[in-house]
Amino acid sequence: MSKRNSVSEYLIATCLALALAAPPFARDAKANQVASWDTPQANAPLNASSSDVKAIPIIDWLAWPTVGRAQLTWFVFDVYQSRLKTPNGRYIISRDITPHPLALEINYQREISSEQLLEATDDQWQKLGLTAQQRQRGLARFRALFPTVQPGDQLTYVTDGQLGALYFSQGTDVALLGYIEQEWLNDAFLAIWLSPKTAYPKLRQQLIAER
Repeated sequence: MSKRNSVSEYLIATCLALALAAPPFARDAKANQVASWDTPQANAPLNASSSDVKAIPIIDWLAWPTVGRAQLTWFVFDVYQSRLKTPNGRYIISRDITPHPLALEINYQREISSEQLLEATDDQWQKLGLTAQQRQRGLARFRALFPTVQPGDQLTYVTDGQLGALYFSQGTDVALLGYIEQEWLNDAFLAIWLSPKTAYPKLRQQLIAER
């Protein structure tokens, strides 16, 4: 492998880690009900039976209007384009990260392996202050969901405001990858982009159309 290729791969990996980075998100209204990550909700079974998990509706987000768009670029490398959609085309800013149904679309412009996504997620969850046990539980769920993405692939995270579903798209083909059945994990994932304390405030402003 050439030195130039090694540098390029290092920058891409660094960019991926930064894309997932965010400091601890503000304790929203739902988080105030359960004071921290160390809660019964965060310690509930990740693979609960259908009778234990609240039903997550299959939401048709494709027809929803766009709230805002953002482009993540690191140096000269385009990583992904993101778009936030809601049923009425508006995002309500409140202490709640997900105050209403929304969909976050991420269209990738570079190849990123599922393992890279997991490693970067674990690294950022450490910075968020999650315990080793909590990170292990969260990663176990996302390990079953994250695919390796190629340029042009899209991941869409759709939430009803409490629980979520992850979709994978190639062109016009859309596949459901699975559900996030726990509210704390739903909020932790979306806080990367929507928290007021995100590492990318300008991207957040573009996504939520904040002026």
